[in-house]
Amino acid sequence: MFFILSKFAQNQTIVILKNIFCVIMAWLGVKVIRKEKDVYIKKAMELANEIKSGSDYKNYVKMKEKYESDERMKKLNENFEIEKDKLNEEMSSDKPDSLKIKTISENLRAIYLEINTNKTKIKYEKTKEKYGSLIGEICNIISGEVGVFSSAGCLMSCSDCSGCTDFV
Repeated sequence: MFFILSKFAQNQTIVILKNIFCVIMAWLGVKVIRKEKDVYIKKAMELANEIKSGSDYKNYVKMKEKYESDERMKKLNENFEIEKDKLNEEMSSDKPDSLKIKTISENLRAIYLEINTNKTKIKYEKTKEKYGSLIGEICNIISGEVGVFSSAGCLMSCSDCSGCTDFV
């Protein structure tokens, strides 16, 4: 699980920048000639670089690295995955042992609680949320200014978006 979370965390900046790029590209539309697109793409990259030079991004990267290098968190996430696999295996067996399921479930809850009360994880999540909020606000400003989204489609929450698809 930690590897997956690490990979997910590594891709957060790319996803966030992709969302900005998607909004800008949606604004461009198919009618824009290539030369104009190049100008807009250059400006989008300049904005991305400006964001990356800011304190919110730097704090996010610092906390992400701290979280990913925390040996206790690595072990907890690894143990959580092991216990989760054990639980799935026991529950899908021909004759599930309810006592064993209860024991594994209790272990999972304890590990989950320890993971989610870990100070490093809490700080990382707060920093990630703050950075994601900044990027969401930027996306909202751009999309609102250029009238990209229909009123019924986008919830304007880029933090959990898989890409811009609902264009006017």
